[in-house]
Amino acid sequence: MKGRWQTGTEISRSRGTGNAVKWTDMIRILKIARASRKRNTDSSGRALNTGSFLYILSQLKVPFHRSGGNVTPIDIPWLLGIVGKAGEIALSHFGRTKGTLKSDNSWVTQADLDVEAYLRKELASTFPDDAVLGEEGDDPPPTSSNVWAIDPIDGTRAFNHGLPVWGVSIGLLINGRPAAGAFILPVLGDLYYTDGDTAFYNGTPLTPPTSVLDANALLLVSEGAFKQLRIDYPGKTLSLGSAAAHLCYVARGCAVGAFDHASVWDYAAGAAILQVLGVRLRYISGRAVDFEELFRLKGTPEPTLAAPDVHFDSLRNAFQSAEG
Repeated sequence: MKGRWQTGTEISRSRGTGNAVKWTDMIRILKIARASRKRNTDSSGRALNTGSFLYILSQLKVPFHRSGGNVTPIDIPWLLGIVGKAGEIALSHFGRTKGTLKSDNSWVTQADLDVEAYLRKELASTFPDDAVLGEEGDDPPPTSSNVWAIDPIDGTRAFNHGLPVWGVSIGLLINGRPAAGAFILPVLGDLYYTDGDTAFYNGTPLTPPTSVLDANALLLVSEGAFKQLRIDYPGKTLSLGSAAAHLCYVARGCAVGAFDHASVWDYAAGAAILQVLGVRLRYISGRAVDFEELFRLKGTPEPTLAAPDVHFDSLRNAFQSAEG
């Protein structure tokens, strides 16, 4: 198989070489980039933006140093490099472009089109045998066992209205199973990703969420789910406009759960991140989401709920069909 893949032997050889990127180095790069963004230039006077720390990281072109585990055999710095560049492209359009409505009444902007074109080009040159499913494309059901699901701007409505919670999402599914992915929120300077073994938030490993279900617990509900469900939830509900962001906030433990009704490209990266934390993405009926089924559908057949097992039943019982 062609592309920037590593065998298990190659991954083992890369460890302990002294050329690997340490997590402390990545955090340092992130802090430098954030400080530079405050003054909008680097030490040489060149303009910087939110994606700069990812661009710097992509130039290192070496594998991350990991100790043990079943790492997905993909060049993670390459993945973060292209999602970072995609974030830079999107940010260059932010506040400068107006969206148009598609036939399904969803928004599309020039940023969506430019970011997706860039990601498709990178994926085609690096993984020519892999399939790609993108929100702005008209892709047939994939025949490859390796499928990249990309959402160039997850949260286009928020993007179009000048709100900050939107991002670029790219997820890899292998044999219908989320295997790796990354989601960047350029305005906020946040990056979530997983190599299939560990999930990370700005370079810091995440641990399984231990959120408490009480009167102040935050439940994220998308616009699509609001239209299909009536909510009777004693805690707080909020919709931030991005399905991928909702999943990542569940992964961090900021929210106890996230209801949605979306498409495979909205879920792919977030589902991969949640999976390594032991959080399943299921339909409110309790059935596991079948991603290969979503390859053929424009949206999920019923609303989904991402939540730790301990909260799943309580949360799904808070919702009833809007037609009920």
